[in-house]
Amino acid sequence: MPFRKLVGSYKDYTLSTHVIEAGYLAVDVNTGDLRIGDGETAGGTLLSSGSGVTGNVSFFGTKLVSPSNGDIEIQPGGTGKVIFPGVEFQGGEISANRTNDDLVLTASGTGTVQVGLFKFPTSDGSNGQALVTDGSGNLSFSTITGGSDHASASFTFVGDDSTGTTVDQGETFQIAGGTNITTAVSGDTLTITGANQTGDITFSGTSLSSSDSSAININENLIVDGSLSASSISGLASTTITNTSTGDSLSITTTEDSSTAAPVIMLKRNSSSPADADYLGQLKFKGENDNDQEITYAKVTAKIQDASDGSEDGLIEFSNIKAGSQTITARLKSNVFQLLNSTALEVGGYTFPTSDGTSGQVLQTDGSGTISFGTISGVGDLSIIGSSILAPSNADLTLNSSNGNVVIEGIRVSGTTIQTEDSGAVQINGNLIPAADGVYQLGTRDKRWQILYVSAETIDVGGATISSDGTGAIEIAATGATLPTGSKVVDQPIVLAGKTNSTNIRPVQIVPILVSDGSTTLTDSQLLAKTPDLNLEFNGTIEDTPVYTEANQTFLLSDGTGLDANQTGITLFQF
Repeated sequence: MPFRKLVGSYKDYTLSTHVIEAGYLAVDVNTGDLRIGDGETAGGTLLSSGSGVTGNVSFFGTKLVSPSNGDIEIQPGGTGKVIFPGVEFQGGEISANRTNDDLVLTASGTGTVQVGLFKFPTSDGSNGQALVTDGSGNLSFSTITGGSDHASASFTFVGDDSTGTTVDQGETFQIAGGTNITTAVSGDTLTITGANQTGDITFSGTSLSSSDSSAININENLIVDGSLSASSISGLASTTITNTSTGDSLSITTTEDSSTAAPVIMLKRNSSSPADADYLGQLKFKGENDNDQEITYAKVTAKIQDASDGSEDGLIEFSNIKAGSQTITARLKSNVFQLLNSTALEVGGYTFPTSDGTSGQVLQTDGSGTISFGTISGVGDLSIIGSSILAPSNADLTLNSSNGNVVIEGIRVSGTTIQTEDSGAVQINGNLIPAADGVYQLGTRDKRWQILYVSAETIDVGGATISSDGTGAIEIAATGATLPTGSKVVDQPIVLAGKTNSTNIRPVQIVPILVSDGSTTLTDSQLLAKTPDLNLEFNGTIEDTPVYTEANQTFLLSDGTGLDANQTGITLFQF
């Protein structure tokens, strides 16, 4: 018979006015109505009403999809069931509906099967193991041993023949043997009584005790595979702990959380007659030598130094094998730490001497880490008091570095040279005064100071003073001194007004003069108005300078001789 395959799609149309293709089904997503189209009628034909539907369900391929956050509810009528192939759901039950089928719950990938709060293991355990919870809902397979609360609990008894006998729960264990041995069971307590016993041994749960509180003697080796707890252990003669591990052989742990010291190991010698030098306890460190002999290589020993009531003192001795013999190498007393029998002290790579030096010797190094007593040559009668080094009365204190330098607080003295370590300034907090008057020099002709700064603006040279006027600089050279502009002689300015190449830097006085040969007669007004023909320069200094002759003029002296430029003599004025 012909049929049409349903294809799911979503159309944003108004179903009541839309013509549905012939043979196509359409679901109104608003009302839930199911309609079939004939290709002609708007809205098609209603097949099923969506009234009473709590949510809108969509079909996409093999998927049944509810609206966002909506539930999908499958509810049979009355006592009906929801049936899937092989499984059916009714009320709170899930069951297989095919004969002899198992009901299997399988998680995907690394997931687990969880029923209520409990998560089941993803793999099987070994034979005899049971499901055990960790208290957080996680179940796992584990082996259950001992205890009356487990069906698999059992006890194993081993006799002298080393053959073990296991008694499971529910079985009877019978004690048989010598005379006058009786047993009694009360609850979970087994009591064994014998005529020759000093006390009765009682088993109660995991506890072993004597009914009369007397000691329980174990006359054979005791092997403890778990932890051993004891409030006290007494009566031990020589006890040896042997293991094959390289880890901690003996570990003592406390869970006490106060600031009090714990755990505490106590070694007590309870002597009825304690005396000075009594040993209190000892730690020995033994090993083998290369001849398979047991050697005590080191010992730590505690002793009584003073047993007097109210003034007790104790000490600790350290001893080592030294050259094959047991030797006390150090002793820590209540007031001093001693190194004995040629034992040296090494601190930070420096080895100190093992014996005292002679009076006045000092500790000195050899430059290779060995410290010894030695005599310092050249000290003489120096005294060192606190931070002071004192020479004898009226004696010099000489520091000599043997071709090196002497450095004192950053001041380096090298021969006769004084300099700073950081090339900074040397500060003198006081007057710098020579030991004798007119003897010592400040600088030399070849080594001069760069700039001399004085705050008083005055320099006293041989009783004469030079003071700055604050307006210029004075330059002094071998050829003479150069004065700044505006310099004065007392209160009169010095004028540098020379008109020639030879006088332009000289203090001169300029006097204009008129030259006339007498052929021209001038009135007084004409003379006053006339520009001088020449300037007469009066020299301000007395020096060996010839008359100016650069203008090719001839000067005649009173004796009729000429004064030329190469002739020497004192010139007071020139033209």
